[in-house]
Amino acid sequence: MGVQQSAGNPPLSDIFTRLIRGYSRWYDFDSAPEQCLRNLSSQENNLAATAPDDDTLAAEELSSTPVISAALHEEQGAYLLSRKATMWESHSHEFVYFFLLPAGKILTKKAFESMAENAVALGRERVHPDANHIRSDVTCLIAADSADAEALTALKKWSYRENFKMSLHGWMDGRAVLITPDDIICSKMGSRTGDFIESLLYPDRYKEKNSGFKGWLRKIFR
Repeated sequence: MGVQQSAGNPPLSDIFTRLIRGYSRWYDFDSAPEQCLRNLSSQENNLAATAPDDDTLAAEELSSTPVISAALHEEQGAYLLSRKATMWESHSHEFVYFFLLPAGKILTKKAFESMAENAVALGRERVHPDANHIRSDVTCLIAADSADAEALTALKKWSYRENFKMSLHGWMDGRAVLITPDDIICSKMGSRTGDFIESLLYPDRYKEKNSGFKGWLRKIFR
């Protein structure tokens, strides 16, 4: 998926802030989003004040781990008179990890693979498959000013799937999305997440794209 934006786009820090605040409407964050954004602003100011020789190391340290993470939990079930008499129940989860490259830094293939690997490892620690577990999704969201060709190719092809007891205890999927001031680029499993992000960042564009008969067809065949 690629969502081209017009000239005069907002800076990456503004996009990242809107992204975090948009997710906070539905997702539970592991730390307070507003405090995270304040800390992030402080880190960016510190980076800007470093000497050129220190900037590369500081930038790598800032982007090697998620800036913040969030989770969405869904539970369903049927009960006979009360919850004490459970007929069936199920649970699904999504764990989202937000990565941010400092302004002016280009996402490389090596950096992307490190972020995706970190997201999967962190998400896997929180998955507890059992007979009622349906699925758990791990989403790696990366905000960067730009990416090189190798990184884009790797991201678009990337996917992750782990089955638990031959899927009897559900499965875990991984997906990745890159957000730049110009575009939204998704992995093979990330198109729905890309749509969701577009609805948060560019709601008018999203509504126009998904309205009418053309939008109906797009939802069916995407």
